[in-house]
Amino acid sequence: PTQAAAVVACQDFCRQAVERRAGRKKWFGKRDVLPGVGLYLDGGFGVGKTHLLASAYYQLPGTGPDAPTCPKAFATFGELTQLAGVFGFADCIDLLAHYSALCIDEFELDDPGL
Repeated sequence: PTQAAAVVACQDFCRQAVERRAGRKKWFGKRDVLPGVGLYLDGGFGVGKTHLLASAYYQLPGTGPDAPTCPKAFATFGELTQLAGVFGFADCIDLLAHYSALCIDEFELDDPGL
């Protein structure tokens, strides 16, 4: 039952992320992008968190013709830590701020040396 609830939560997350990225209409046809939405998947080893995260990644826009204007990223926590080490934390945030989604896998590893 908890895996089914996680699937529903991911579907809801994808819907909200697309709606918020589209923003709300302002005067003269301009749009105001709304603050982002987040989802944290927690569970033991082998329950399907990475698979579900990858499915959410592919469900969201950001590949194909929309990619240049609406990029998204899928990375491990270690990879993002390296990115912050190269560019610095503030520049890393600026670099990723315009992404429609940032899917972070292996966020809380018990043994990062694996």
